[in-house]
Amino acid sequence: VTFASPNEHELVAMAEALTHGNVFRPIQRDQNKNSCSIESLFKELKPAILVLLDGGIKFVLVTLGPQGAILCSRLGPTSLNECLNITKILGGRNELFEAVTGRCPTHRYTSSTLRKRGSHLFAMHFPALPATVGRVSGAGDCLVGGVLASLCSGLSIMQSVAVGIAAAKAALLVETNVPHQYDLTALADDAGAVYDAATVVFQKSLL
Repeated sequence: VTFASPNEHELVAMAEALTHGNVFRPIQRDQNKNSCSIESLFKELKPAILVLLDGGIKFVLVTLGPQGAILCSRLGPTSLNECLNITKILGGRNELFEAVTGRCPTHRYTSSTLRKRGSHLFAMHFPALPATVGRVSGAGDCLVGGVLASLCSGLSIMQSVAVGIAAAKAALLVETNVPHQYDLTALADDAGAVYDAATVVFQKSLL
């Protein structure tokens, strides 16, 4: 498995299944989820995240509802494309690629942020976008769909997660489960806002 996108409760359940025991406590948070800092939440989730990464999953994207998502890996942030060679298989760049690269410059994440698989853990937080919620059903599916469509267009993992969160926002604004169509300009602008606000939560050797 290259990519998994559990929410925090699914993450714990997956880690429990891999360890064959009741090792991890269920995540308990106040009704106001935003009261918990991303750093403290990541610290609580990190043991379960490491179980999945050590089990062979290359990228774990933990979705956090109104707090966005945390992308975690032992690989560098652009390595997913190299692992799958997606653009070579599917022909690569399209209108989505052109719209997003104009707003989310690839050079922001240079080789200095990359590490080889091993003892290093990399985690980046992508914030959610403010939205007037019509309904929440379908937002998670749109996030995953946005990420996958972006990867298939040749965008980096960092750009793709930003697009996924922008796609999830668009889903929150409509009364249907998913939007009937997306405005690429608006999607790219929202992705750019997420991309600009993304922050490294953890980037250290675990040795």
